Amino acid sequence: MKVGDLIKHRHAEWHTGIVTKVSRDGPPGLVYVEALWSGDWLNERSIEQQYLEVISEGR
Repeated sequence: MKVGDLIKHRHAEWHTGIVTKVSRDGPPGLVYVEALWSGDWLNERSIEQQYLEVISEGR
C-alpha cells in the first residue's frame, strides 16, 4: 500500500478512500495508514482532481 492507492472502508464498503500517509512503524501497529474518505471530500472537486492532489502531496 502506498500514498494515492484507493481503498474500501472496512465497515462501509460504499465509501472509497485515498491513502494520504503510510507509516511502517505505527502507531498503533506495524503499518499505520491515514486516508481521506469519500464522505469527507468537498463536492465541488472530482475524485480525479482530489486523487491528483493527494499524489502530488505524497511525493
